[in-house]
Amino acid sequence: MRTDAPFLLVLAPVLALALGALAWRARRARVRLATAWSDALGQRARGTNRYGWMVFGVTGVLLGVGLAGPRGGRLDVDATSRALNLVIGVDLSRSMLAEDVAPNRLGRAVREARRLSQDLAQDRIGLLGFAGSSYILAPLTLDHAAVELHLTALDPDLASEGGTNLARVLRQGAEVLDGAGQGGDRALVLFTDGETHDSLSESIAAAAALREVGVTLVLVSVGDTVPVRIPLRDPGGRRIGDQQTAEGTPVETRRRDDLLRPVAEAAGGTVVSATVQNQSDVVVGILRDLARAPARERRAQDRRPLAWVTALLAALLLVPPGDGRAQFLQTDQLAVMGLAGAQGGDRGFGDGGRGVEIGIADREDDHVPAGALVGLGAVMDIPGGEALPLQAVDQRRETHATLEFLNAAQTARPRCRGQVAGSNRGTSWKMVVE
Repeated sequence: MRTDAPFLLVLAPVLALALGALAWRARRARVRLATAWSDALGQRARGTNRYGWMVFGVTGVLLGVGLAGPRGGRLDVDATSRALNLVIGVDLSRSMLAEDVAPNRLGRAVREARRLSQDLAQDRIGLLGFAGSSYILAPLTLDHAAVELHLTALDPDLASEGGTNLARVLRQGAEVLDGAGQGGDRALVLFTDGETHDSLSESIAAAAALREVGVTLVLVSVGDTVPVRIPLRDPGGRRIGDQQTAEGTPVETRRRDDLLRPVAEAAGGTVVSATVQNQSDVVVGILRDLARAPARERRAQDRRPLAWVTALLAALLLVPPGDGRAQFLQTDQLAVMGLAGAQGGDRGFGDGGRGVEIGIADREDDHVPAGALVGLGAVMDIPGGEALPLQAVDQRRETHATLEFLNAAQTARPRCRGQVAGSNRGTSWKMVVE
């Protein structure tokens, strides 16, 4: 499994500690307020929701992981487009390490090939690497991200055979395009300095075969015509010398347009000069007039988004299933948390200045809400002769539950006076106990 933003994973323990600490403090406050009302109510409050802080801590972990954007698994994706079939070949011979262009010939070729992939986003693209032999790095596909990933990793060490054999890559490019099966016209674009080690006649014959089967050939030249040495660098990028022959003579290389032009002419193709600043733009212009046809493919895509899983688990923890049955966060805890001084703060019951709010949060059975039972116990604990304004809020907005509470309280204390009223917090009632 991977995440879109791994650094956000550090929020998971922070959120767990924060939410767990808040829940723990809230429970302590609830128990303290319930005990201040009566010992019996305090005992009941201590016995409920003992592990709520753990639930909130786990929820914090889930939220932190969800924010990091977890991904996993595989997803089949259908891609369709009106496309032509394009194979890109990049020269991986050692001469492509010459630094007569920045950063070197291979770096320039990779940069232009990547731009070409981005500019032809609707087309099917394949990738070849070639030196003494030719290698298929990516088959024809609409998944350009995969092609660009291979482009980034290109290096002369990928080629098991040195030198440059242009005829082999021309033939393999024709084979890949011949198996296209769908899409429109076919084109082969090669990035090379032209220093081939096969015979010119062999390359011309392979190019002529491309023309016969209707493949458009574009040769993109890189490098300079002035001979330069091929540097050797250590893993840190420091130059430690130059490439040499077996006799110890420094190897020099130059761009060979004189070999590329006859090959392109044999195929009826084009050579894009190395002096052009944006070679990919020229290639796009050449390919623009080629015919495109519908192409479709299905591919497996990794890393399906999984943030919904953590969100679902968090929701299940905070909102357990059930219809009024005792759970971690359901029982009567919300009713007990509603016990607070609405007017008199910490003043005692006997001064008549303390108001009490009792929330009706849940049911114990089909008739009597649990919050009503807690409120009824509070009413019964009030010494006779005291006037105490109370307000109960039905958290579930069930009017009949509030009426049951009021009726139960008036039955227990006949001289209770109550009134049902609506408020922006739900159905509420006020009563005075005498």
